[in-house]
Amino acid sequence: MPLSLAPGISFCEVDETRVFLDRNRDRYFSLGETADAAFDSLGSSGRGAALEAGLAKLVEAGILVEDPFGDFPRPCPPISVHTSPLDDDPHLAAPLIGAVLGAASIQRATIELKLRGFARLCDSVAAAAPPPRGARSLDPHAATRIAARFARAVRLTGAFEQCLPIAIATVRFCRGRHYDAQLVIGVKTRPFQAHAWVSAQGMILTDRTSTAKLFTPILIL
Repeated sequence: MPLSLAPGISFCEVDETRVFLDRNRDRYFSLGETADAAFDSLGSSGRGAALEAGLAKLVEAGILVEDPFGDFPRPCPPISVHTSPLDDDPHLAAPLIGAVLGAASIQRATIELKLRGFARLCDSVAAAAPPPRGARSLDPHAATRIAARFARAVRLTGAFEQCLPIAIATVRFCRGRHYDAQLVIGVKTRPFQAHAWVSAQGMILTDRTSTAKLFTPILIL
């Protein structure tokens, strides 16, 4: 029976390490050497008993599922990172009322993460994506206004280390206006760290380009 990633599981390959994200359990993890070898054998024929047993354990652990119509497990695709309105000036000016509303949306996302959990909030972000034909391209001027709005909101709230609520609030704002924007979660190793940002047409709206480039995407919504 063909195997695919279980719902809520995604992964990427960074620094010769395969890193997984389990949205349902809100955790990152990597596989041991034996399990990694079994995962590598997916799609190959004539696997030995040890590899078959390793795959069975991955199914039992909820990382893989048997699905005759599922997709072959592939890492999260890369995403273009070209520029950010924050590259030259991280303290962009923005109207106070917009920043206050942005701050409220960041606080709302923070509360929702605690009450609803990471997986459900990810589902709500994915469900809010505009249909392909209804999506609007984000031009640099609009990108600068959005980046400035939430940069000032962050300064108002002091939420400098809360990248996920900031990204959720920003992508919601974009999608409420039918802009084609994505919430991206990336990871790096040595030491391990996860980070979230918003990307649209190669522009980073919530961070500097130099920061986003440090991370390999593991989930794009």
